[in-house]
Amino acid sequence: MRVLFYCCEFAPEGKTGAIRPSKLAKYFLKFGLNVSVITKEPDNNVHQDLLKPLSKVDIARVKIRRFLPINDDGFWFFLYSFKLLVNKVKTLKPDYIFVSVPVFLPLISAVIVSKIFGVNLVVDYRDLWAADPYEPKSLKDRCLRGLGKIIEPWCMKSATIVSFISDSMRLDQERMFGKINNAIVVSTGFDSDDIDSLTYNPSDVPIIFEPGVRYYSHIGMLDWDMNINELILFIKKYKSSIVSNVKFLFVGGKNELIKDAFKKENVADVCIFIDTVSKTQALLLTKISSGVIILGSDSAQRLNRKVFESVACNDNIFYFGNKKSPTAKILVDNSYSDVFDKSVEMDVVISGFLNFLERNNNRTSVPIALNRYDKPNLTKQFITLMEDSHEHHSHI
Repeated sequence: MRVLFYCCEFAPEGKTGAIRPSKLAKYFLKFGLNVSVITKEPDNNVHQDLLKPLSKVDIARVKIRRFLPINDDGFWFFLYSFKLLVNKVKTLKPDYIFVSVPVFLPLISAVIVSKIFGVNLVVDYRDLWAADPYEPKSLKDRCLRGLGKIIEPWCMKSATIVSFISDSMRLDQERMFGKINNAIVVSTGFDSDDIDSLTYNPSDVPIIFEPGVRYYSHIGMLDWDMNINELILFIKKYKSSIVSNVKFLFVGGKNELIKDAFKKENVADVCIFIDTVSKTQALLLTKISSGVIILGSDSAQRLNRKVFESVACNDNIFYFGNKKSPTAKILVDNSYSDVFDKSVEMDVVISGFLNFLERNNNRTSVPIALNRYDKPNLTKQFITLMEDSHEHHSHI
């Protein structure tokens, strides 16, 4: 089976959206599929380590030259890649085009080309547009939501398979658009290859861990309307408690915004801000931290990709958000006790947070319940569903 990935974001690009298609491409190749990729030239090489298993994959990269003040990668990728997509489909004759969304115009391109050439299409949702429960803030987001309500039903109906990372995400989409007959759920999961190969060497991470200090890694979404205030409150309570020698690690692109907010509230002195790092470095930081803080995941459909890796690396996790979310469910399934819903009295949550800070990580093995989220097994399920759908589609 031949699969053509058509993705704006792909390794070594540092954006989160590059990880899922790159990992699926790795295991599609490993399990015998013929894989090709169309993507844009990366803005950075943060995820260079994700490219190593893909040395035999034909990756065509389009160079983007912006000549209008439109700051949207999806628009420019659509503009520069459409002709290449048509040519690749003509020459490669793929069984599937695999498009990772949300990227609006490239999705439409993939649907049109799949219809013209009679190629199967996988629309893989890692997030939603119109069915996202949060109010759009910018004019661009409002326009996308409006267009999504018109275009998405047609795109989903045109696809051979519509895949979602969680059941809750699928249900949110169906609440907006009605029953999706070609929907499947393939979780993000974690890559056991990554976890098994982790060996700590001080030179492998961008900070020096001081002896006697407990470091706690933060993962999650720090949107202003979600949990920045709660996080500041938690750190303030730590600073006024008898718990000592704790530092909080923040890795990622919102560091400047977080730093400014933390400085205003006088909590930045116990925080360490690290620019975007490679996936391997991020996993190492999680593994050698005393614990992991997961905030956000307020939406009932969002599933934080990093939760699987964190649970596989570290058995001391504090979660505060929507207890019904897919992320919280994973933690509850693996018997984690520090899972707090926003409906719980804040004094109880803070007490739980301080107790969490006093514990040290003693990771011994990956929890049994987590094994079903191993990336190779998830990819095998994906391939089986694609093979079955391809066989059915070819008879229609």
